[in-house]
Amino acid sequence: MTSSDAAKDKFYEDLHALLATVPKEDKLIVLGNFNARVGTDHAAWQGVLGPHGLGSSNDNGLFLLQTCAEHRLLLTNTFFRVLTREKATWMHPRSWRWHLLDYVLVHRRDRQDVLVTKVICDADGWTDHRLVISQMRLQIQSRRRPQGPVIFLLFCGAEGEVCQLCTDSVREVVRAKAIQPQTLLHVTDNPVAAKRQFQMFVCLCDAQQYHT
Repeated sequence: MTSSDAAKDKFYEDLHALLATVPKEDKLIVLGNFNARVGTDHAAWQGVLGPHGLGSSNDNGLFLLQTCAEHRLLLTNTFFRVLTREKATWMHPRSWRWHLLDYVLVHRRDRQDVLVTKVICDADGWTDHRLVISQMRLQIQSRRRPQGPVIFLLFCGAEGEVCQLCTDSVREVVRAKAIQPQTLLHVTDNPVAAKRQFQMFVCLCDAQQYHT
């Protein structure tokens, strides 16, 4: 069944809006029957269409290619050299010609994650489209927990040298531990207390590194 131009426009508007909400660093896998023939002109669609497309293109295929180019996606089905019967997903009922209409899309930077995308010829999916599988090797990196505030203590003792000693020491600790400090001014006129508080600061730094 052929959709109206208005329905196609609405579909791609919705798809654009949805893709725009996906964080760039996230893994993204898009699967579906796009009723799109993308053809074989991979030279014109570098990074989107691979060298192993199938047949000619149509208007739906152009829509899909443009969408992939805008969102830096690629058509994984077209990047693997497999037999036509393992690539084509639908046969036209009158011409009996096979076409590639169902795709698996990923971000271009994740191309190496995809081991193969192909058709399972004998799978029964209660549909006139063949089942497409994509084998991937995903390495999911957990997001870093946001760091809590790191306290940067400046100790101002009764004697100027105590303040200078502690301030220099704080700088050394921050530099050695690669910690980005936030500043909190703490004033004391007791050199012993100043040094004790500095030792507490070092402990805070150690704890912060341990939990990140």
